[in-house]
Amino acid sequence: MIAGDIIDNVVVGAGVIGMMIARELAERQSTALVLDRTLVGCGASRFSAGLHIPVGRNPRLRDMAATSETAYRALTDADGTFPTEEIDLVWVSSEANFKKDLATFTEDASPTTSSRSAGATIGPLATRPDSRLIEAKGARFTDVGCLVERLSASLRRSSFVEVWEGTQLTAFEPHEKLVALHLADGRTISTRRLFLAPGPWALESPYAAQSRRWGIRIKKIVCMHIDVVPNEKDCVWYFSEDDAFMLPVKHRNHWLLCFTVDVWNVEPIIGSFSITEAERAQANAILAKFFPHLLPHCNSGRVFCDAYSTEREPMIKALDDAPNIIFAGAANGSGYRFAPAIACQAVCLANEI
Repeated sequence: MIAGDIIDNVVVGAGVIGMMIARELAERQSTALVLDRTLVGCGASRFSAGLHIPVGRNPRLRDMAATSETAYRALTDADGTFPTEEIDLVWVSSEANFKKDLATFTEDASPTTSSRSAGATIGPLATRPDSRLIEAKGARFTDVGCLVERLSASLRRSSFVEVWEGTQLTAFEPHEKLVALHLADGRTISTRRLFLAPGPWALESPYAAQSRRWGIRIKKIVCMHIDVVPNEKDCVWYFSEDDAFMLPVKHRNHWLLCFTVDVWNVEPIIGSFSITEAERAQANAILAKFFPHLLPHCNSGRVFCDAYSTEREPMIKALDDAPNIIFAGAANGSGYRFAPAIACQAVCLANEI
């Protein structure tokens, strides 16, 4: 597939961002080699909640959300077996924040005031007198690990992409027009353009120094599992003031309660950290506010981490001393949500070289 000693594009990281970059390159009929230290989709993508919501706190993020929704819809239109589906969204706001929250939605989301007051399987929503509810189109749930595997399998059938799993990049050396890549298995390969999509491994060698200069940090992410079986009529509930949401995970027959924890500088090692007593109490406090009758069903969960940028926006940047090396990531826990837009911007940036 990839002939000669020089590869047009190498993508490091076979998570959802890396595989979307490979797909974007293939769509433009450009060859690419994808490297991953473990297996496709076995990093942060495996632990992802898989929720896309049609919102952004500024125009750039709203544009990226809209771009991604269009891309995911095109995936399912082309192949209905891709593990992604639209889901109704109910946004729980307040009188004080209603206008501000409404302004964060993309144009195609068509947000409207909602009167929905209960979930199909989780019962009534407890609201305050000043609560305001917004319904919107364009939310989407995906089994991200499965999606990434499906993308990999599809791209492997093309004449443009190879995927090398269990292949770790240990160092890279930028030259005038090429980048030499040194692999842990002793091989050295050369590429014209290098895309770095390391996910939560952004602070590990060989890209740690640059990531630290950019202020990238690694933050813990926690979701609780609610042991109630959802059905096709259930929607996702987003609690704006708590920066949390409840998502029906239909293929696993439970719900997710995802919320923000302020735990930084963790290492992306599976099994190296767990849900703490304080984090479980935080989750229970959110449940008690909105669905108190579900407290007995909140007994387990998942925990991992992701790379966060100082601006809390995805980073798509060329390295300071090597314009043909593009970093794409630090997506602040929203790698799946913005992956198609990140991929498009990364490839466009590389094409400007």
